[in-house]
Amino acid sequence: MDKERIVEMPADQIRELALSGDIILVTDVGAAALEQVIENKKAEIAAEQRAMGQAAADDPDLPENTTFKEIKTRLQFELPRQLNELREKQDKAIVYSEANTSQIGFGTVFEADMYYLDVDEKESERFILLGPVEAMYMKDQFPGLVVISYLSPIGRGLWGKAYHDQATHQIETPSGNIKCVIKRRDV
Repeated sequence: MDKERIVEMPADQIRELALSGDIILVTDVGAAALEQVIENKKAEIAAEQRAMGQAAADDPDLPENTTFKEIKTRLQFELPRQLNELREKQDKAIVYSEANTSQIGFGTVFEADMYYLDVDEKESERFILLGPVEAMYMKDQFPGLVVISYLSPIGRGLWGKAYHDQATHQIETPSGNIKCVIKRRDV
């Protein structure tokens, strides 16, 4: 995948690649956060390897040593799978910024009322549409904003929609239909 060529594509093609999972859009800080998560996972693996050695030293009767067996299983299956998934995300990650003021896009910040159609309660919140990396690992990095992943039903429903004050969008989610009324654009 030629990342430089991809970022030069039209925004609608980039959106299609991102929604299909062929690429993962990230902010600069999202890319750095993903790298840190990978380093943390490597450190966790190293710590588990040390713990397995200590468990073997503490109880050399390995066929009966349950702590050793549990650590070994995590080291053989769970942790390598997690590290591989993180590396796959990193390989697909493209630092991206979308500057479209007429549509909701990657990085758009807006205030909106969002509520299920069968519920009368409305509460305005400030949202930002980002990717799965920011939504999973960086929610606390955006104080005062609710991070919406473009891969979520709400994110899929909003990305590319009109972005002006009082724009109204209905989004289908597994939990029911949501109405979104843009209260204020943050440009």
